[in-house]
Amino acid sequence: MNYLLYPYSDDLADVVRYIPDYHADMQVSKLASPYAWKYNIKNNENVSFDFPLDDVEGVIFAEVSKKYQKNTLLYKDIVAKIQYTLNSKKDVICVKQLQEQDAADLKKLAQENGCAFDYYESKRNNYDMESMFQTQECIMIGVGGTLEEVTTLPVIVNLAARLKEAGYRVTTVADDMNVSLLGFERFPSYFFDETQDYMQIVHKFNKFYKNLQLLHQPEIILTQIPNGFMKYSNSCLENFGVKAFMLSQAVNLDYFVLCASLEPTSIEEFEQLSEMFKYRFGFEINAIGFSDQRIDDTASKERDMVIYNQVSCDTVAKYINALNTCKKRIFCFNMFDLSSFGPLAENVLGELSGG
Repeated sequence: MNYLLYPYSDDLADVVRYIPDYHADMQVSKLASPYAWKYNIKNNENVSFDFPLDDVEGVIFAEVSKKYQKNTLLYKDIVAKIQYTLNSKKDVICVKQLQEQDAADLKKLAQENGCAFDYYESKRNNYDMESMFQTQECIMIGVGGTLEEVTTLPVIVNLAARLKEAGYRVTTVADDMNVSLLGFERFPSYFFDETQDYMQIVHKFNKFYKNLQLLHQPEIILTQIPNGFMKYSNSCLENFGVKAFMLSQAVNLDYFVLCASLEPTSIEEFEQLSEMFKYRFGFEINAIGFSDQRIDDTASKERDMVIYNQVSCDTVAKYINALNTCKKRIFCFNMFDLSSFGPLAENVLGELSGG
């Protein structure tokens, strides 16, 4: 079936690319975004949603990034477009998380129009806390960003694909509703309930991963680390890296990929950061994936929020090449260059085999 996906952002490029690998009958033939996003989208084939849906059989409504999740106008826009789609008698796959009443109303509307409304609701299953920790028996690979706005999705999606191509049974966990389209696991939403004691959350993380091992029998669990690892400034706190710390106490990572913006940092400074991670989180940095953005310190201080500027592909390539020529232990790569994930997978498997 041919689908249109809305609202599209560049973070979803890798998810869209691999959807046919996980759903043989699903093809995303069109991408649409809110009009205000058009200057921030690299994909020039992006279209407007404001047209008859004659060329597609359904619409996938994606979850938006965290910075937009509290935007009530965008939420209302998505709900209105779901209603338009169902009234056009087109099927809907909804990954966007909806208010309970809206979800119920849309399911009813789908029934009235004789079309499908497939809602990927966030898991509510309860994982009982156990008093004794359980050690995982499979390999654990973690992927996390320095700051919350640094995307990790390209690394999660592409590394999972490369490891599966190499013949490994991989279970992938991510804190992004859109990965549900690829059959990935997600953290249950209540894990971060502020009423819970931190120790309870750590125990639940531990039990969650143990249950995944029993359910899927994977050789490798590839997991995203929620939020960032450090605060940027006293006004940009990035949740103090608390979620990352709690998860790091629940599992033992065998390999860790840090995703970072392109900052003027030497490989020696990254090795010092790796040493700090070892003592704070319990694991070292094995690889660093760089984005094509750099923090604008002046603008960030003026606006009390982290502001990024775009960096050219040539600048990213030269910087990474300079780091890798130092022949240090940390493997550096461009997370937006698809050709870099083959070497990354080789580095992962080489490190884990003691090579």
